[in-house]
Amino acid sequence: MGTKESTPPRAVELIRVSTAAQADRDTPELQRRALDRLRELRPCVVIERLEALGVSGALGADDRADLRRLAALSAARAFDELRVWNVDRLTRATDLRERAAIWGLALDAGATIVDATGKVLDPADESGIGEVDYYLQTFFASRERQKILARTAAGRRRAAEDGRLSQGQPPFGRRYDHDARRWVLVPEQAEIYGRIVREVLAGRSTREIAELLNRDGVPPTRGAAWGHSTIKRLLGTEAIVGRYKACGLTTEIPPIVDEVTWARARAALRAHVSCSGPTARREALLRGVLRCGACDHAANVISDGAGAIARYGCPQPSRRRDGACSDRRTIRVPVADEAVRDAILGVLTDPEVLHTAAEAGRARAAEGQEADELVAAERDVERLRGNEARLVRLLDEGLVTEDVARERLAQLRSARDSAETRRQRAALALADAPAAVEASEVEATAQRLGKAVRRASLARWQELLGILIPSREPYGLWLRRDGFELSACLPLFPSEMARDLATTPWRCGRPRRR
Repeated sequence: MGTKESTPPRAVELIRVSTAAQADRDTPELQRRALDRLRELRPCVVIERLEALGVSGALGADDRADLRRLAALSAARAFDELRVWNVDRLTRATDLRERAAIWGLALDAGATIVDATGKVLDPADESGIGEVDYYLQTFFASRERQKILARTAAGRRRAAEDGRLSQGQPPFGRRYDHDARRWVLVPEQAEIYGRIVREVLAGRSTREIAELLNRDGVPPTRGAAWGHSTIKRLLGTEAIVGRYKACGLTTEIPPIVDEVTWARARAALRAHVSCSGPTARREALLRGVLRCGACDHAANVISDGAGAIARYGCPQPSRRRDGACSDRRTIRVPVADEAVRDAILGVLTDPEVLHTAAEAGRARAAEGQEADELVAAERDVERLRGNEARLVRLLDEGLVTEDVARERLAQLRSARDSAETRRQRAALALADAPAAVEASEVEATAQRLGKAVRRASLARWQELLGILIPSREPYGLWLRRDGFELSACLPLFPSEMARDLATTPWRCGRPRRR
């Protein structure tokens, strides 16, 4: 009798580097080659290769597209091995719960974690050796990251105290001479800088100056061409008069102009600012709700100019940290909004669907799932509060810029508000005893919802979408190649919520690809 050949395991390969500089140094390619060699020594069928380039390992699972995709594959039990160059590629999070969440994904998938050396960590190992090993590796990885941040901050601080360049690029028109240990002018750039000041004093706007520099072939500070925002930045920074600020310290550097000339330039710049008011925000029901079905990135509202019909689509490659979408599909805003309105209205006015939601909510409450929802919501609230506190600490230490911190804090507070809402609903649901729902009550609810929704304004519709589509897995609205896919919940009564009730793809015509 012949021996039966074993089936090669299904594997997901994960590659991650923290910074764009590492990606430029071909660090991801080193990881790819190591995993390719592992595949030769340990054959497998690669289901998917997840790459996160320029993504910090300190981020939580909800903030990383690669881990969100891994969670979806784990829920489908689509892989048997999770292969990485090293376990620290999975996470360097300080929060133990974030590190444990990835271990849980492997456990839910029934998979093992394999590094490039062939070492295997098995979450199902009852001895617990693999779990201890994973904890120690990720713990030391997170501590090493903290030490790196501390050393980096200390090094930048010492450089700033010594009057040297502490981080990033030097102010335009100046450079630090390491041999002479002093700042000096870069003649060519200083001349360009002086020309910009003279042009704004002559009455030209920042856009006109940018066009003039581009027409004359003047090399830009960065990128392919001069832009009005670059001109505005150069005229607004204190470095123009010789004050270079870094790490909370001010260093004297060669000035481009004196204080009086700078004041005149800023006054001239303010005189050129248009007073027409802010640009009107385009109405878009699905702004911040619709996601790309290919890359799971939130869709932007895109317009080709005044009078053009706006479209939903993936952000431009230059605005993404994780690389451009391989399938940047788009759809017109009016078409998408109308299709989603019609689909949701059809659900909310169908008594049979509402009755199913109510009964499912009663069953879920009876099974004690609301308690689990309350615990999960409280855990999310505490985690998000911790993330906010850590971000504020990093801002105080000068490790992140104010713009980045402000944007990230807004995102964290929005997520925390959503978690607070979930917690309040779950607590209310536990307080209310579920009761049987009469068919007449459901039919009356359908009629009432139909009348209210048909008359609803855009703001009311956006509130409704926030209730039906919470900002957490598995809920969402995705633009697929053949239409939309919706995963929503129906919180019809205080103690009743049907999970995954409306996970229903529907078509609104084939979206045009641009």
